[in-house]
Amino acid sequence: MRRILIVDDEPAILFAVHSYFGTRDYLVDVAEDLKTAEELLARIDFDVVVTDLHLSAEGKTEGLDILRFIRDRQMSAKTILLTAYGSTEVEAQATALNVGRYLEKPIELAELSRIIATLTLTPSAGLV
Repeated sequence: MRRILIVDDEPAILFAVHSYFGTRDYLVDVAEDLKTAEELLARIDFDVVVTDLHLSAEGKTEGLDILRFIRDRQMSAKTILLTAYGSTEVEAQATALNVGRYLEKPIELAELSRIIATLTLTPSAGLV
């Protein structure tokens, strides 16, 4: 079973994504902020980490901090950065941090599932 971490500051999104992937043979953990995400990453090996770019009302780019945390510790987790506020600058920063995929919101859960399957090199059949 693959283990994924979903990081987003919106509880409704966390609930929906957790419910969706939880019924598709994933172990799913969620975090609403940078601190919780880092605590989970420090003690659990994840196959995939999906993080939003902004995790606070201040518009900070905590999602990049999560990518940096993973890169600096040379973790093997595949990463996906989601954002509704994308730019070529943010995409370049994410690429420099070895992001697996940079995606613009909104994205359908079925499409996210296919991308995760591709990143983990497992067939996507049956995941949708």
